[in-house]
Amino acid sequence: MIENPNAEQGQIATDNEEININVVNDNYDEEGNAVAQPADELDTYTKNVSRRINKLNQKHREAEARARQLEQYAREKEQELEQYRQYTSQMNESMVKVESDAIESKEAQVDQIYKQAVESNDAELMSKATSLKNELAIQKEKLRMAKQRQEQAKVQDEQWQAQQQAQPQQAEQPQQYEEPDSEPTAEATGWHAQNSWYGDDSDPKNIEATQFAYYTHFNLINEGYEADSDEYYEALDSRVEKAYPHTKSAQYRPSESSADEKGQRSPVQRVASTQHSGRQQTRGSKKGDVHFSQSELQRLRGLKPHNMSEQQWLQRVAQEKQKKLNQGVR
Repeated sequence: MIENPNAEQGQIATDNEEININVVNDNYDEEGNAVAQPADELDTYTKNVSRRINKLNQKHREAEARARQLEQYAREKEQELEQYRQYTSQMNESMVKVESDAIESKEAQVDQIYKQAVESNDAELMSKATSLKNELAIQKEKLRMAKQRQEQAKVQDEQWQAQQQAQPQQAEQPQQYEEPDSEPTAEATGWHAQNSWYGDDSDPKNIEATQFAYYTHFNLINEGYEADSDEYYEALDSRVEKAYPHTKSAQYRPSESSADEKGQRSPVQRVASTQHSGRQQTRGSKKGDVHFSQSELQRLRGLKPHNMSEQQWLQRVAQEKQKKLNQGVR
């Protein structure tokens, strides 16, 4: 919720995090000028958000480039196929035309022979002319069937082309998720060792939590998190614990995996920051509250990526700020 105690109120939230963004007034000096807030604080929150957004945009651009290449390749192959169909059709028509002309010429010759046989009353010549007429009849029937097949093929080709033109082009979907490796990484193994509920079939709650964690993994990858990074496991733990509080336990950090493999690392507990009194307090009194001053909000609007809405951008930065607060970093 964007709330200004002395001015307007509005709401910015997402279904996943449900973060309330509270806008508070800036501090003013004796001359009435707003006291500027340190730029490093906002840089801390926006750096990782911008990096993930840039990574997502890069994936989308690469997917779109692959889709364009495949589409161009398909068009080229379709053009080649169409050229081959046209060539085959022309050759068949030419062969049928040549055969038709030959039969007509032979038929004229046989008619002339038959006429001579009748006029001369030559029985042998008449028999020969009759045999030639029968052979021509067979050839004409074959030619008729060839023409019929040619017409059918032409109609089918026209129907196929009409269907292709009428059929909507199905755009290739960009790859949304990264497939998990067939073998678990050392980081994943270490996380699993610290979260015994994962993969536990004996408890229905653990089964549901395991499915939720698996689903959350793909969401995090799609949001731009790098698998097996500190940020990835922090976000995974946070979201799973929010939905299934019983899973909260020792948390795994990849940076300490080497010590863990040697048996030298003790379980790492997540420690929340201590709240401070006064206007500079940045954590809200309710879970999911994040405070920004008016000057910070104005600066954030200036840093917003062009391909994101203001609501999406503020929510991303608020999520990052809340994560840092949960780690004890102001």
